Amino acid sequence: MKTDQDNLFLAAFGKNLKRLRKKNNISLRQLEVLCDLDRTRISLYENGLRDPSATTLAKLAEGLGIHPYELLNFDLPDPDKKIK
Repeated sequence: MKTDQDNLFLAAFGKNLKRLRKKNNISLRQLEVLCDLDRTRISLYENGLRDPSATTLAKLAEGLGIHPYELLNFDLPDPDKKIK
């Protein structure tokens, strides 16, 4: 069972993933092809609804043309505040 902290992490990760994708002007469909991951699955990551594996992080980073640590380079929000 996921904790509130888990959910905050996944939401922050998803927000960062979407930011990086848009920063690189890559659509979900393009990232799907670049990563060999279904765009529905990528959308679940972006919306904080699925927990990516290390292998998936590597595929996403490769598709975005970035180092995997950039996907995890974000500040966790205050647990008392909701992510928008």
